[in-house]
Amino acid sequence: MDDKNIRIISFSRAKEVYDETHCKHLHIEINPVLWQIKCADCGKLIDPIGWFIDQAEQESLMRFNLEQIRKERDEVIKELDNKNRCKCEYFGRMTHIIK
Repeated sequence: MDDKNIRIISFSRAKEVYDETHCKHLHIEINPVLWQIKCADCGKLIDPIGWFIDQAEQESLMRFNLEQIRKERDEVIKELDNKNRCKCEYFGRMTHIIK
């Protein structure tokens, strides 16, 4: 390996570079006069339409995940309800267990 290609930087500078290139733009400032969106964390100007599209996609994904979690919850509740039942030895039907 050639020593000329090796570049050593400090951890703080590496973090700054990483934050600048991988910022998720979670905190924004909106300028209604210029119709601009600026990231409050990294200071980068963001395309407003692209930002709103990203937000809509994230919301859609969260709604899908929420529906999946609700379905799983309903299945668990149903399974637990079935575990609180037993077969009546006199009538042969399933009945709830009263604790």
